[in-house]
Amino acid sequence: MAVLRSFVLAQSLLWSLASADASNLNPKGEGCVDPSGYLKCYENNVNTLTTCMNDAKDHCQGNEYDTCVLACGDAQLAANIGCWLTSCWNEVYSCAYQETALQYLNGADQNQGTQIPYYPAPDNAPGGCVCNLGYIWGNFTETYALHAPCQNFASDGSPSETASCQCCWDSSFLSEIIEWCPHNDLSAVDIDTMVDTFQLGYNESTDQCSILSNPSQCVTAFSLDTGASTWYNPGQLPSGFPGTEPLSDTTDAGSLTIAPDPYTFSIFPSYISVITPVPYNRKKVEATTAGTTEGTTEGTATGTAKETSTGKSDASPSKGAANRPVSPVNTEFSVWGIAMYTIVCALFGAMLIA
Repeated sequence: MAVLRSFVLAQSLLWSLASADASNLNPKGEGCVDPSGYLKCYENNVNTLTTCMNDAKDHCQGNEYDTCVLACGDAQLAANIGCWLTSCWNEVYSCAYQETALQYLNGADQNQGTQIPYYPAPDNAPGGCVCNLGYIWGNFTETYALHAPCQNFASDGSPSETASCQCCWDSSFLSEIIEWCPHNDLSAVDIDTMVDTFQLGYNESTDQCSILSNPSQCVTAFSLDTGASTWYNPGQLPSGFPGTEPLSDTTDAGSLTIAPDPYTFSIFPSYISVITPVPYNRKKVEATTAGTTEGTTEGTATGTAKETSTGKSDASPSKGAANRPVSPVNTEFSVWGIAMYTIVCALFGAMLIA
């Protein structure tokens, strides 16, 4: 009985993992061009997940079952993005859509370079989130995590210089986050983990990152700079940070009124769909949007992200309309990703044959 109970608990855990962080962040379809279609799309994805999970029991054995379950969850996360692109494309710069993209990246273990339409949002995007979650997450998971500019000093056996360099490196990223979003709740990008990571250098420093009292030394000694106007000490955070205020969209939310042309959207693990954005319908948008104002500015979803000379993300609104924001399948799969992709394709094939 204990073994059976453990098996049931294990299965329950896997089911919860498969649907973890896949919740609808716009549960009423507020502001969408097609709110009913958007909600129906999410409902269909939940039903498809259930079918996928049931078929996993029949077609995946042993350790393979765990992989199939996770693949079912990843497929749902990818399909949720499709709901936005079809029925709520006018809100793609909102906090809710940007968080939906992050749900996928985190849940499917994909890197920031995965091409998701309208993620991250460009600077000053109409109806954009007050905090650019994509830039914060990308700077931490890619630029910060994959580079080690202070390693040379460690190799040379210079512990004090290594610690000072690390203080500069940590502060350069932390300071930007503090300046961008000093008061908002950033749990969507796991800000607590970020802060703990940035404080590692401070904890290893014997002088509490004193180099930051004269941050110009970070530039002259280590060629490290920040886009923030102030260098903050990771061990001495400003009062109230991390913040607790809810994320919100800028006042021109819903100002996108020109639907993109149909395009093909493909993304890991096996989601391929021809996206046909629903035409803009002002009455439907206003019916689900509280406080809608007159004089909506027409615009088309557009924008790209680029890297600055320091390797950090910078926004650059692209010129013209992004009529076909095609997002090909990311080719930079990890070994785990390739295995999951193979399994889910086999699983879906079995579903079709059945």
